[in-house]
Amino acid sequence: MRWLVWAVLGVFACLLLPVLADFRVAMGDEAAYADPALRWADGLGFTSSAWWQSPDQLWACNFPLYALVCSVWIKLTGLSSLWGLRLLSLLLYLGGVVLWILGCRRAGWFKSWREETAFVLLLLGSLYATAPSQYIRPEALGAAVFGFGLFGQTLSSPRLRMIAAFVTGLLTALSGLQFVVALALFALVWLVIAGKKAWKPVAVCVAGGFVAVGVLVAVYWHFGVLDIFLRSTFGLGSNRAEQWHGWRDPMLWAASAVLVCVFFSRRMAHRERLAAVVGLACGPGMATALFILSKYPQYYGFLAALALCTATAMVVPAFSGRARIAVLGLLFGAGMIGFPLAALMNWNVMPARDHAALENWMSEQLCGANKVFVDPSAYFAARSPGRLVYTQAVLPSLSEAERREIAAVVLLPDHPLAGLRSEIVLRQIGGEWRLDGAYPQDSAASSRCATLDPLSRLSYAGAYHFEVWTRMSQALDP
Repeated sequence: MRWLVWAVLGVFACLLLPVLADFRVAMGDEAAYADPALRWADGLGFTSSAWWQSPDQLWACNFPLYALVCSVWIKLTGLSSLWGLRLLSLLLYLGGVVLWILGCRRAGWFKSWREETAFVLLLLGSLYATAPSQYIRPEALGAAVFGFGLFGQTLSSPRLRMIAAFVTGLLTALSGLQFVVALALFALVWLVIAGKKAWKPVAVCVAGGFVAVGVLVAVYWHFGVLDIFLRSTFGLGSNRAEQWHGWRDPMLWAASAVLVCVFFSRRMAHRERLAAVVGLACGPGMATALFILSKYPQYYGFLAALALCTATAMVVPAFSGRARIAVLGLLFGAGMIGFPLAALMNWNVMPARDHAALENWMSEQLCGANKVFVDPSAYFAARSPGRLVYTQAVLPSLSEAERREIAAVVLLPDHPLAGLRSEIVLRQIGGEWRLDGAYPQDSAASSRCATLDPLSRLSYAGAYHFEVWTRMSQALDP
């Protein structure tokens, strides 16, 4: 029955694959992370017109590995659309989960297909654990790196294990600070449990991280952008008061409650109680560490869910009788009001998230505009061969001449942030502007089933709404 776990992952992939572009609205971070890769593929160098630096400088506003992977993906496949880059995230995520399961199996953590299947069901039931598979963000790459790291430590050859540890540290350090924090916590727990046995691979892993950081700092210093990297990585400040939504995951609380019960139960064997300690340390403990150090948004939820769901899947078979029924009922309930409920909400509002329709509308509205300024959520719809797309992040870095060359502006009608409303942005760009169109048209469908519309309150990201402004002197003929 080991095929069942792969069947579950296959069904998840098949259901998500055709709707990747419409399942979630395009978010601002997706444009920011994809832009360096897209500009590199367009022959503009590893630069960005969607982040907080000049588009003429080497992109240095974050750790570069994910953007580099996207660049290779675009070069190899030619898939540069919102759907194409989200496909990369889905493949990275699934690859990481597969490697993690194989690593758990080889390490003896999962003793049967039941535990493996339980792990996948818990992960897919989590409200936020699958988010990396649906966004253009580095968390999908983090899933692949962690899966590789665990699998690498189960290899029979000591030399290969050390190589895997070094590569894991190197890739983690190049992927993002959130992954460094997560890996550090994993390593600390491993050291506490395994003692001297873990010292060598952990030390080699740390060495790989230092090598990666050293090379990165040297490259940024050589190109004169080290100050931009340091300022954007450490100086932008955390916004934990606004990005705490990862705590809303029902599975985080339900699985943690199960592990607490296991820890305090005298009937549980040492293996189960140890799994509970590790799951709590690397589950809610991980969430707490990330929140204290920076923030805990929904796309960080995977980092805590990985170990938490692993430990929970390991301990569930130890329950019996009414206790097992209660535990399974709790986890099933948390899973049903997690991702499945969110998926139902997203399915219902997908007509209002039709990205292909938005692209067609944008193509008509921006015809002839070679340089445009857009809200980040309109970035992928506005992109076309030969067109330069700016977002608000790069606006302070643009010269007056570059601002005068912007022929069209795509904005939200009523942006929640006052500084990004049309009257403010148009004044910053300069010139005289005319409102030429709005999306969607009144006849556009907003949902599939009106009965399910109340579910939309579960998410702040609903449908696409844009206005297109053109310069009076460069306005397109009606």
